[in-house]
Amino acid sequence: MDNLATVPLILVEASPLISLLKLDRFDLLAIFGKPLACTDFVRAEIQRPREKLNEILANGLLQEIPLHNPQHLLEVEKLYARGLGRGEASSIVLSQAEGYGLVMDDKRAQKVAKACKVKFVSTADVVVLNIRHGNISLVEADGFIHQWKALGEFPVSAKTFADLMF
Repeated sequence: MDNLATVPLILVEASPLISLLKLDRFDLLAIFGKPLACTDFVRAEIQRPREKLNEILANGLLQEIPLHNPQHLLEVEKLYARGLGRGEASSIVLSQAEGYGLVMDDKRAQKVAKACKVKFVSTADVVVLNIRHGNISLVEADGFIHQWKALGEFPVSAKTFADLMF
């Protein structure tokens, strides 16, 4: 999880953004002490909670990075053809090209990111880091699991974050 220490910026993929925005806990991403961004493809994917996303973008807490490079766009389409979403694909392509870190949850996309030597963490890793740094309690974090389930979000497979605190 400390593998993002040397990256200049953290890209956040749609699933983690949605999961954290629905809990109004985007602040948990501050644990990295790095600028946060998403690609234009990721922004386009997020319909709910769109208002919260627009608010954090307007407040400068997250920047949107559009992909214009034709080679990058070609690579996005190649990954899309292999079954990834364009948000995931664009995040992996940009992270690999620029040396950015990435927060993503999709297991297939994580395998691709790993093969591309992209440094990444999951939403669960973000929460665990916040517990370890004393920003949130284990009880509060476990409450996130229950809230996510009630909202139909499943970024964490564990029943308690205690199982992830190795």
